[in-house]
Parts: sequence; C-alpha cells; structure tokens
Amino acid sequence: MRFIDKKFSKAAGTKLRDGVIAGLLLSAAAVIPSAMAGNDPIVSHRIGPVVASADGHWLVWQQQDIDSGNRASRQALASLWTLDLTTEGAKPASLISAVAHNARAPVFSGTDNWIYFISDMSGTEQLWRVDPVEGIPEQVSR
Repeated sequence: MRFIDKKFSKAAGTKLRDGVIAGLLLSAAAVIPSAMAGNDPIVSHRIGPVVASADGHWLVWQQQDIDSGNRASRQALASLWTLDLTTEGAKPASLISAVAHNARAPVFSGTDNWIYFISDMSGTEQLWRVDPVEGIPEQVSR
C-alpha cells in the first residue's frame, strides 16, 4: 500500500507541476501580444521557442520582427524577450535586441537561471549567455 501511495503522490505532483507550468504559459500567452503591439502596420511579429525557467520565475521567447513594408529592405531579425512570472502585472521586456544581429534558440541552464542562446553578435554564430535580471550578454564559445 505504501508503494502505491508514493507512486500516486509522485504522479499527482507531476500533474500539479505540469498544470502550474501550463497555467503560467497560458497567462503569459495573454500578455505576449502586448509586447508586440505597435502602431506600425507594416511590421509583423513571429514568436519562436518559448521556455520557462525551472523555478517558474521567468519566461523567455524568441521574437522575430519582420519589416514587410519595403521589399528591398525586408529584414527579419530575431530578438529575445522575457516575462517575470512572479510579478503581478509584469510586462514583457526586450532582453537581447542586437541591432543588425540575431539572438535565437533560448534555453535555461539548470538552477542558476542563465539563459543560453545563439547569436551572431561577434560576427559569427556563437553561444552566448545572459542573466535575465542584469541583461548583459557574455560570449561563451569562441
């Protein structure tokens, strides 16, 4: 009986955790469009990978802004955005917005909440990391 109770508790805990994460993602999905709101009708926004930190504090995603107004100058640059899930009424914030460069494929490290991503800020695509609070990117690979 004790084995069944442990097994049930573990399954219930997993479902609860998954439900909380799903709820956080749905809550953030309602807020993400406000990060994309603007008065410029020629810019479209595409949301890429969305990742939550292990502690449920942060949500980070890749956003690609496409200027489709002028075919000759059409650009599609990817940037990283964050949302603090622990602050009521928090608004999405641009984390990495490398002018004329891309920042993409965000992932969180285990427990220290560093966000690792790929960027061509150094001239070639390299691995970078950034603390979601400080927002200062550091190049990891060379």
